[in-house]
Amino acid sequence: MTYGVLQVDFENLSSFYSSVVSIGIQTSVSTVLEWIKEWLIDTVNPELKAMSSTWTFPDSTRQIDFLLAQMRPRVRSLGLDPWYLSNVAAYVGLGMYIQYDEVVIRGLSSLHRTQDVFVKLVQDTFAVFIQAGTSELDITADWRIPYLVGVRGRLQAEVDSFEVTLEVRQATDFKVSPVLRALDCRIGNVALTSSGMGSLDYLIEAGVNVFPNVFRNEILDRLETKLWQTVQEVLSHIDLHTVILHHIREKNMSNSETSRIKERERRID
Repeated sequence: MTYGVLQVDFENLSSFYSSVVSIGIQTSVSTVLEWIKEWLIDTVNPELKAMSSTWTFPDSTRQIDFLLAQMRPRVRSLGLDPWYLSNVAAYVGLGMYIQYDEVVIRGLSSLHRTQDVFVKLVQDTFAVFIQAGTSELDITADWRIPYLVGVRGRLQAEVDSFEVTLEVRQATDFKVSPVLRALDCRIGNVALTSSGMGSLDYLIEAGVNVFPNVFRNEILDRLETKLWQTVQEVLSHIDLHTVILHHIREKNMSNSETSRIKERERRID
């Protein structure tokens, strides 16, 4: 609580006493405002508690779930499920590289909400934090060691979890579409099976040590870029202003119908 300029004018007082009285009045006003603020807090809080005791909230966030449901076919239409990657090379050591060809990732379109949604208001902007995940991902690839004849094989990996954390910003001016501000991807454990010909040492090195790092680094970086573009494209087509007006009209029509029913019942009585 604040107040503007306080002007005090006294007659028949010297300038010294006028300044003393003015200081005393300003101090008194500040004390009174502080007392009023505390009184308002003590009065309003019990009323809010009594009102909120009857409020109920849905178990599911339908709007967020609907957004993720819209993303699933979009992920498939963009060629992300299955996702055919270009060839990937990774350094093995001792001056040699392992080459992964025909890398295919399946299961990204099973994206769904996995945690609660958090919303906070920051300077007239809603910040919405969403955690989503996919079902188990399946990855296949052909691997080979260039310049070493016969050292090649087929690799299959199963990722038990893939999680995405999204931060979406929505201005309180709902005529503006929401914007994706942050996206972070994380993967869980990777189970590998491999078959091939050649040195067992190369096979173990390729299957256990190299491929998970390649997936976590190079492949994951490409995936975050693709997902960012997909999410932002879906968000840019969301018109919250129209949605809100639609719900208001439905609510008004429902209230109007309820009033008419009550009026008819009253007339019958």
